[in-house]
Amino acid sequence: MITTLILGLIAVTGAVAIAKHWPEIIDWLTKYVKELLQIFLDVAQTIMHAGMALAKTLADGFTEIIHKEYYQEGEQWMEQVTRRKIDKSQMPPYIKQKLGLSEAGTEVNITSDIERELKLQNIG
Repeated sequence: MITTLILGLIAVTGAVAIAKHWPEIIDWLTKYVKELLQIFLDVAQTIMHAGMALAKTLADGFTEIIHKEYYQEGEQWMEQVTRRKIDKSQMPPYIKQKLGLSEAGTEVNITSDIERELKLQNIG
């Protein structure tokens, strides 16, 4: 019984302390996240990398989205390719239009379209 009472008092005291200092805690977290983001951006700018998004129409009515990423490990360039098969009906109209202008099986570069949609241009 006494242990429960003591634990309850500690919990209440902690909650009051957090509530009292909440604006300072939020301020500290905001500054910390901004500093962490800046460190990440500084490091990201020193890493050599590139990426692109491609799409192609498959014979079975699906579309394949391909993401190619190029990066450097030491002196050697590496390529990582990720593929995803998507029903053509789920593709945005602007990609369908680009694919409609190309032959089936031809990879079409959709990098700038994806960057624009995800608002990824001019980062850093």
